Amino acid sequence: MESSENTALTRSQFWQQVNRSTERLGFAALLGFAVLVIALYGGAFQHGWAYDDSQILKHAAKYSPWEYFFIPAAWKALVPFYLTPWLSLAYDVDLSLFGLNPWGFYGHNLLVLAGCGAALFLLLRRWLTDGLAMMTSVLMLLGTPMATASQQLMVRHYTEGLLFFLVGLLCFLRSLKASDTVGRWMVAGALCFCIAVFSKELFVPLGLLPLVMPADKFSMRWKRWWPWAVIFVLYWPWRTYMLGSAIGGGHPP
Repeated sequence: MESSENTALTRSQFWQQVNRSTERLGFAALLGFAVLVIALYGGAFQHGWAYDDSQILKHAAKYSPWEYFFIPAAWKALVPFYLTPWLSLAYDVDLSLFGLNPWGFYGHNLLVLAGCGAALFLLLRRWLTDGLAMMTSVLMLLGTPMATASQQLMVRHYTEGLLFFLVGLLCFLRSLKASDTVGRWMVAGALCFCIAVFSKELFVPLGLLPLVMPADKFSMRWKRWWPWAVIFVLYWPWRTYMLGSAIGGGHPP
C-alpha cells in the first residue's frame, strides 16, 4: 500500500516538474520569438490605418460585443457573408487600451505572431526534436501569410484564431495527463477552441484534430474531447441564426 502511494506521489512530482519546465520553456520561447518578430516585421509600427481598418474601427465603436456576437443585424452591419466577431472585439479592446493610436494595435498584432511561434514550438516538440520544432516554427513566421498578417490589421483574426487554437491543443494534451474527469485543462482547451471559432470559420473543422492526434489512447482522447464537441455542435445553429446560413455565405440584412 505504501509502495503504491509512493509511486503515485513520484508520478505526481514528475508531472509537476514537467509542467514547471514547460512553463519556463514557453516563456523563454515567447521572448525569443518576440525578438524575432520585431526584427522581421517591426516596420509595422510605422504604419497607420489602412485597408478595412476604418470600417472595423467604426463597427467596434458603434456596437457592443454582445451585439456583434449575438444580434444578427449588428454583425451584418460590418459584413453579412461570414462570421468573425472576434475581429471586431480585437479592435474594440485595442481601441479601449490605445485609443486611435495605431502603434498599440500593431504591437498587439506582432505579439500574437510571436505567441503563434511559441505555441507551435511547444506543440511540435512533443513529437519532434527541439531543433526541428524550432525550425518549423521559424519557417512559419518567415512565410508569406505571417509576413502579410504582420502588416495588415484587418486579417489579424486569422493569427489570433491560430494562437488560441494552438493553445487549445496544448491544453487538450495536458488534460490527457490529468486524473479528474472534467478538469481545468479540458475547460481551458475548449474555451480556446471556442475563441478560435469566433475568430474564423476555418477552425471549426479543425476541432476534430484532437481525435486523431498521436497522443494517448483514442478512448482517452474521446473522453477529453467532449467539451470541444459541444462547441462544434452549437456553432451551426449560432451561425444559422447570425447569418441565415449554416454553411457558405450568409444573407445581407
